[in-house]
Amino acid sequence: MGSPDVRRGELEPWATRMGELASFPRVYCKWSGLITAAGGADAEALAPYIGRTAELFGPSRILFGSDWPVALTAGTYRDVVRLFERLLPQAWSESERDGARRANARRFYMETGDRSL
Repeated sequence: MGSPDVRRGELEPWATRMGELASFPRVYCKWSGLITAAGGADAEALAPYIGRTAELFGPSRILFGSDWPVALTAGTYRDVVRLFERLLPQAWSESERDGARRANARRFYMETGDRSL
C-alpha cells in the first residue's frame, strides 16, 4: 500500500502518489502490513487509507497481504485477517470481496508470469 504514515494520520503526499500509480491499469494495490503500520488492529486509523486505495484501484485491483511474519510484532495472524475483513468495503459485492481475498492475487500472478499458483 505504499507505506503511508498511518500513525501520524498523514494522507499526503501518499494519496497523490497512489493516485498516480492507480492510473496504470496493470498496477495493483496489496493491503499488506496494515496491522504493523497502525501499531495494532486499529481499523479506525487505517480506514482513510483503505478507503482511498479502494476508490483508486477498485475491487478488481486490491490484494490481501498478511505481512507475515513481520505482522507478529503487532498482533496475531488472526488479528490480521479480522482487520482485513473489517476493512473490506461494505459496498463491494461478495464476489468483489472474494476477489480481494484471493482471486485478484491469482489473476495478477498468472498475468505476470508466476504460473505456480
